[in-house]
Amino acid sequence: MSQVELAALAGTKQPNIARLESGKVVPRLDFLEKVARAWWTPGRPHR
Repeated sequence: MSQVELAALAGTKQPNIARLESGKVVPRLDFLEKVARAWWTPGRPHR
């Protein structure tokens, strides 16, 4: 899943996903929950 796809599913923007992946920010719990729900969307392959 690309950063753009994950961002769209999580209701955020791609730069926020990039910052999360880089470890340059300490994300809020609500943001992590949105990303986790988007990542584990049923029926989507996880690469």
